[in-house]
Amino acid sequence: MFVPSTRATDRAQRLAAQLGCAVGDFMEPYGLPKPAILGSLSSVAITLKEFGGRWDRTERVYFFANWALLEAALQHLLEQREHSSST
Repeated sequence: MFVPSTRATDRAQRLAAQLGCAVGDFMEPYGLPKPAILGSLSSVAITLKEFGGRWDRTERVYFFANWALLEAALQHLLEQREHSSST
């Protein structure tokens, strides 16, 4: 289940908002909550996987081992977007 997170950093929330997505916690049935991103992500799936993101097809979210990896993926996606729009 994807739920809003009190653990999400302001930076992660800001980066996700710039991409039109939301961050929160992915609650697995028998595990600890993991940082996750929800939104229209099919066009960036390969990049998210490169940063360790794992797809949950039931909840339709990518989840990560920690917030630092999620933030790094979001930052990279924004940098790619800025680079492609400037050329």
